Amino acid sequence: MVFMVKPKIYAPLRLSVPNLVSFISPNRFQKSPSGRFFVVEYLYMELEKFEKLVNEGIKAIPEKFLKKLENVDIVIEDEPTFCQLRKTIIQKGSILFGLYEGTPQNKRWNYGQALPDKITIFKKAIENYSHSEEEIKEIVINTVWHEIAHHFGMNEEMVRESEHKRRKK
Repeated sequence: MVFMVKPKIYAPLRLSVPNLVSFISPNRFQKSPSGRFFVVEYLYMELEKFEKLVNEGIKAIPEKFLKKLENVDIVIEDEPTFCQLRKTIIQKGSILFGLYEGTPQNKRWNYGQALPDKITIFKKAIENYSHSEEEIKEIVINTVWHEIAHHFGMNEEMVRESEHKRRKK
């Protein structure tokens, strides 16, 4: 089976980063009598299937933008590294599904011989937040779109406004 729900799996939640708790959906926790929190259930999708969803997200980008994508790698990681978390300004209670690292196209002057920009999609954060395979698909597609928008130079406010308009259509 490609997509599985693992019910009632109790594992102690150990946090090495203070805000890592925000990367797991709050409804996935149960408090033990001793006051510790445990992950109750989570979704898991095989990497190959998740990669296909990321590719679908890329294909959903309008052709005129895909042609302009240059010098950017899109990768999948389970979760952000400590360095990636330090680079971001995440509000408490927010969840990091993806991250753009690089020089946006609108800020590239005399740009040559540079390492590729990097868009990272965080698989576990998306799985932990989602309640169904369809929700994983929707989040992945929206996250890919969101991070590619950053590649083209849109700041967070502009991306959110554009997402809002896009969803109304």
